[in-house]
Amino acid sequence: MGIDYNKITKALVGTSVARPNKTGTLSGHAAGEPFSVVLYNTLKKDYPTTVFKQYEYLNKLFLASPYTSPKSRLISSPTARFLLSDKNESAFLKWTPSKLLEEKQNDTADMLYVENGYFDIIDAKTTQIKKNAQPPNIISAFKVANMCATMIKYNDFDSVDIHYVSMDWIENEGKLQCVGSAYKSLFKIIPEELYINWSAALQIQFHPQTVEQKFNGSKQEWAKLYLNHFVRSAKRRIDKMRNDFIDEFTPYL
Repeated sequence: MGIDYNKITKALVGTSVARPNKTGTLSGHAAGEPFSVVLYNTLKKDYPTTVFKQYEYLNKLFLASPYTSPKSRLISSPTARFLLSDKNESAFLKWTPSKLLEEKQNDTADMLYVENGYFDIIDAKTTQIKKNAQPPNIISAFKVANMCATMIKYNDFDSVDIHYVSMDWIENEGKLQCVGSAYKSLFKIIPEELYINWSAALQIQFHPQTVEQKFNGSKQEWAKLYLNHFVRSAKRRIDKMRNDFIDEFTPYL
């Protein structure tokens, strides 16, 4: 069970997409979106019945029992339910066959592999290799903290994985060509080494091509280590805010 990422990344190398705009600078999102489609189509070719867009899977799931109680339509894994509803189940509960879910830019999963209660969240990340770019936003550190808390609370460590598939591209004769691809698991990154940018909406940031996969513990251990890392980082942020913006002015209140 699961995706053969070695095969998928090899298949991506050499693929190309039309340049989204004929002139000017390409933003990360503009270049990333067409390559995300390439990744989706590549996955769908090998896994036609188990790979979906996030909204596609949820609509399929709900349409299988459209007239049951809304609560009965909820995903059994509390961790997957949290990630796919972004901690807001109102969309699940208000869903109707005449009001299907649509794709949203802030969906946790670019793509989703689902089989026998196992959810693999797949996110596509692209990089122009000739450009010295800053590490991209990967995922909300706060969302990951809530995910870890959910895993620990419900002892739900085996139902979810999160993978990032990187596609390095160059511009070639009016097209963007993928010249390298790799995959990384969030749960194989040492939690303490994850950089949290508190000035960028609490985003975890790293280069998927180069981030190391050195964590060999269990997901339960990963979740606890991450929460310790997140809380320590938050406390440092609080101390800095107090030092920079509170203590200096308190005597004048």
